[in-house]
Amino acid sequence: PVEPAVEPTATSAPQEDQDSKAVSDCEPKPVPASRGGPGRWPGLDPICPVRCAKLIDSLEQFYGFTPEFCVRTQLVSRAPDDQRPKRLYYVNKGLCRVLEADEKEKLKVISVGVKCFERQDRDDNVPCKYRLSQEGLPLTLPHIRKQIVHVEFSEYCTLLQKRNLPFKHDNTDTALKVFSPKSLEGFNNTAQGCVVLVPNLNGAEDIPSAIASEPADLAVVCWLGNATVNLMVSKAESAQLLERVGLDGRTAGDAICKPVLPVKSTDDLAVNDSNKDAPEEP
Repeated sequence: PVEPAVEPTATSAPQEDQDSKAVSDCEPKPVPASRGGPGRWPGLDPICPVRCAKLIDSLEQFYGFTPEFCVRTQLVSRAPDDQRPKRLYYVNKGLCRVLEADEKEKLKVISVGVKCFERQDRDDNVPCKYRLSQEGLPLTLPHIRKQIVHVEFSEYCTLLQKRNLPFKHDNTDTALKVFSPKSLEGFNNTAQGCVVLVPNLNGAEDIPSAIASEPADLAVVCWLGNATVNLMVSKAESAQLLERVGLDGRTAGDAICKPVLPVKSTDDLAVNDSNKDAPEEP
């Protein structure tokens, strides 16, 4: 005899094995469902914790952060990790716990944390896709052990005025006319990508008497390309830095912002590929 067919039920169907779902390296900690969409509040993106292992590893290896700077637990963004967030913000531990507990987004967060990193996609040869933010430099610089180059005060002022300068030797040795051999050695020993330039204020004769800042207070975020170093701050910010050292950002004189060796003309500072490896200005 033929047995009657039994209609399949929800309980008779095989259950999906939840453990068989592959979890991406960029999502070791699931983001709440409410954080994956546009967010509860119109016009405001949700706050998402940064848990991408590859992203965090690249930050630690490239910049050499100290253990006190908790990039693994205290970074948040306005987009989930799988959407490659544009900016990363640093928050303290207490605020981080509050944001993680707010799974239903009952808090209407307009802004949060200190912007420390911005994504930079222009150069594929750079191991770290996130550059430092000038805004967050006072927070990140004390914990960085890599990607720092110390330059002379005159070189620092010249770069603030010119915005990009060569550091590789060419047929005319333009780099030697701008940077000292010690500064060039620092550039050549630093990985290509985001760097922090710190002026040397010890024993420099051309430092104005009006300067009252520490070298770390004058640090500026730059981008180290194949042959040039480029400022990663706006023209207004570079003018403010010049004013902090006692110079007018619009009419700073060559007597103070002179290069290490005299340059016959401004054409000597022209570099054919300065725009090729220079990332977009923020």
